[in-house]
Amino acid sequence: MLSPPPFSLPALTPPSLSPSLPPRQSTSFFGCIGQDAFGAELQKCVEEDGVNAYYKEDTEAPTGTCAVLVKDGERSLCANLGAANKFTAEHLASVKAKEMIAEAQMFYVASFFLTVSVESLLEVANHAVEHNKV
Repeated sequence: MLSPPPFSLPALTPPSLSPSLPPRQSTSFFGCIGQDAFGAELQKCVEEDGVNAYYKEDTEAPTGTCAVLVKDGERSLCANLGAANKFTAEHLASVKAKEMIAEAQMFYVASFFLTVSVESLLEVANHAVEHNKV
């Protein structure tokens, strides 16, 4: 039996960008994880990859998981968003989050955020527009 990986594609994006960027910690990531083994593993992996991750930890929902099926070069994803559905704009109100947003030059937001926290998305988008960022 295979265990699902403790991450989703948005969580993989920062590590995949980091090698093409200057020093470690040049890529940051916001998300929400559960207080479970998958959340701990995800934190460990992004830290090892040099990603500056700042997670909201949810005490009720498990960390999201994603199964990837690959056949003949095509892939299909089946995601359980879990705790990712619990992300809120309040997490962006902390001093650390505000510093991370202020230091960022470019933003990438996963499409599922449109169903999770439009308020968070708009906060980041408005900052990008106001400060001429991508």
